[in-house]
Amino acid sequence: MNYVSPYYDPNQLGYSEEPNWLPQHNQGPRSGGMPLIEYGKAQDVDLEKWLNYQRQLERQLGAVFEDISRGSLENASDTLLEISNQLLSQVDDLGLSRDDSSLHSDRLKLWNDFNHAWLALGRQQQKLMTSGQQLPREQQLMSHETVSKMGNELVRLCDLIERHGLVDYQYGVWEEQIESVLEECLDLLEREHDQSAAIDSGRQGNA
Repeated sequence: MNYVSPYYDPNQLGYSEEPNWLPQHNQGPRSGGMPLIEYGKAQDVDLEKWLNYQRQLERQLGAVFEDISRGSLENASDTLLEISNQLLSQVDDLGLSRDDSSLHSDRLKLWNDFNHAWLALGRQQQKLMTSGQQLPREQQLMSHETVSKMGNELVRLCDLIERHGLVDYQYGVWEEQIESVLEECLDLLEREHDQSAAIDSGRQGNA
């Protein structure tokens, strides 16, 4: 079963390729000499549970990409946070801490689409903020509070799974790259706030 996000247009959103600076796996030793990613076929993973979750995640990510393309970024961020909490809190139960050779391509596609959703959300925020155009009523940017919450939650969740070698590797969460994009969003929001404050101050001074 190939994992495909029905609303994901990588060419439109600008994330058709994985970052080439990321190795596929963390194959280095954990304390005690055990590998961070275990290889082979994971016999103890409930395959039906995985396939059901995969279909659910496909639908949820589809909704995220659709909201991003429409500019409904607050809705997209809410759904993406829900997905992230569900996915990253059960990497063991889903067998994602082990590299099952028979499911590798589907799971790598899952990680790619998950990371692309985070990156596309941040880039769309930047694109709309710097467009110089008034946004239609149906479009809603993320607030400073929302972007900060997204970044803090991602750090917290990545801390939970880092021991599995699933952070800043292609097979896992691209935390550093995502956090960099979110920081750029915060910079834009703070700059916009400062500009608005300066304009308001000037108006009061001229009153």
